[in-house]
Amino acid sequence: MRAKLGYRIKLLAIAKQLDGELEVRVHPALIPEDDLLASVGGVHNAVYVVGDAVGSLMFYGRGAGQMPTASAVVSDIAEIARGLLHDPTARGVPLPPISEVEAQIKEMSTVRSSYYLRIMAIDKPGVLSRVTGILGSNNISLVSVIQKGRHEQSAVPIVMLTHEAVEGDMQRSLCAIDQLDVVSKGTVCLRVEGLPIEPAMKTMRWKGIIEQYREFLPVTDRTPVVTLGEGNTPLILADRLRTRIGVEAKIYLKYEGLNPTGSFKDRG
Repeated sequence: MRAKLGYRIKLLAIAKQLDGELEVRVHPALIPEDDLLASVGGVHNAVYVVGDAVGSLMFYGRGAGQMPTASAVVSDIAEIARGLLHDPTARGVPLPPISEVEAQIKEMSTVRSSYYLRIMAIDKPGVLSRVTGILGSNNISLVSVIQKGRHEQSAVPIVMLTHEAVEGDMQRSLCAIDQLDVVSKGTVCLRVEGLPIEPAMKTMRWKGIIEQYREFLPVTDRTPVVTLGEGNTPLILADRLRTRIGVEAKIYLKYEGLNPTGSFKDRG
């Protein structure tokens, strides 16, 4: 269901500075499948940063596996040995402070987010109005509601996407919803992160070469398709480079880090 809605689940560590407060949290979240972070998988990790002047940046690479793990361990050992030999406070360049005032950690109950809800409820009249009534009484409005299947007097999934709401209001709503006699099990709740990725850095939804050009290929609905999403390394608009070299044309760069196979044939 999440895939049909255009989202993927990723484990995110999020830090934001908002109105003098520091919002810090770690949890699984849904992100749009056309975001760059949605394409990070397998042994790869990524750090996504938004700066005042530079805009959006993403640092991407292997974070697991034999050699990357060995490299990290050796690096830590070397850092510890250096600290034993030298005064740790005398080494390195300290990061400059981003504010003269110490930021306060934002309470999780006051964090704002959109939410994905999956409620297993008995299929009978009035159930949906009871659920939405609880959400409405806690200042939570809905973007969409989807109910799959129809089994009278049996539990069916009701999927909801909400507008941005306060975490505390959502937790109160979940407690009330799960106590309804028409709800058969605990509600699945995932936060939805609409990351501010620049339009030029977004990738089109892509299913691979075979699906894209199926009508021109000797394949049928019964043909098994194996794909790594090849042929869709995204183009990134390099407008500052164009301005610097003074050309009257749009310049795009290939993001080689998202080549799914590492082969030059799959650059797209």
